[in-house]
Amino acid sequence: MIDPIKILKRSWHILWNYRTLWLFGLILALTASGGGGAGGNLDNLFSYRTGGNGGPPSGTFERWLEEFFRPLAQMPESQLLPTLIALVITLICIFGVVGIALAVARYVSQVALIRLVEDYEVQGSQVSFRQGWRLGWSRKAWQVFLIDLLLGLPIFVLVLLILPIIGLLIAGASAQTPAITVPAVIIGIGLLLLWILVLIILGVVIGVLGEIARRACVLQDMGVIDALRHTVGLLRHQWKNVGLMWLVMLGLGIGWGIATLILFVLLIPLYLLLAFPALVAAGLPGLLIYGLASLFLAQPLAVLTALILVLPLFFLIVFSPLMLLGAWEQVFLSSLWTLTYREIMALESANSVNTSAQVG
Repeated sequence: MIDPIKILKRSWHILWNYRTLWLFGLILALTASGGGGAGGNLDNLFSYRTGGNGGPPSGTFERWLEEFFRPLAQMPESQLLPTLIALVITLICIFGVVGIALAVARYVSQVALIRLVEDYEVQGSQVSFRQGWRLGWSRKAWQVFLIDLLLGLPIFVLVLLILPIIGLLIAGASAQTPAITVPAVIIGIGLLLLWILVLIILGVVIGVLGEIARRACVLQDMGVIDALRHTVGLLRHQWKNVGLMWLVMLGLGIGWGIATLILFVLLIPLYLLLAFPALVAAGLPGLLIYGLASLFLAQPLAVLTALILVLPLFFLIVFSPLMLLGAWEQVFLSSLWTLTYREIMALESANSVNTSAQVG
């Protein structure tokens, strides 16, 4: 059996003694973070076109909205729809390019982390960020992406299977006959709970498969299919060791989540201090974007376009302490999986030698 304490200590040592890895961890933390959106009452946007049923909006904020959206509301119908369509297409293109760039950065960083930790363990060598990026910028990054894509297909299929369950629930709830409604709802809820359980189990299995398959692909120069086959065979022999490390990482994840929540509250004064430089850093490009957008769009759309594009930078600077914590987490977990893979492969080699000796 592998020694989890030894692997944990070694991963901790790598985290604090190989700080180049922090930059790759930061990229992973940024590309793994999801963005949120804000919603509001958009009815006032076109309230000038509905003929005024209910009088003027009340309150300072409502009056500000009225004045803010007046240029857009007064725009002719023939110009409004093409303007909105052009804005949507432009934002889709921008976010598409950004999404592709983030995906490339993520997979290059994953490969770089795996290779740098391996080289550090084998040779004790440390390299610069540029050299690490060159190691990650390879065909392996594309293959790791394909591994994730293939492993994501079962999840995608399972998500599609929930549609009939939702349909059953809707049909049962809308039925007028209790003899049909009650059994349909009970069956639908039961299937939904079963679906959630299967999704959780499948997600755990696929997550472990992915971690091992990525390292088989990168460290042993395997193709996508060969890496997946190798991983399945490896887990068949070493499922106890892999399961033990998964439980260790599950406990670490729970503890890390609690610690992050506490730190999030404790760091509120620091967020307030960072708000001013974040406003300056995001405000300058925001004004530039607004100036360019205002040449083609009405004032409300130009402002919204600038906000959509610069708010991520603002929040990134404000919450940069949490991003650093996320970078440490990514480096530590990646090192854990790489060291676990090395230990498992060493056990496999030892078992193969023992088997050969017994046969001989």
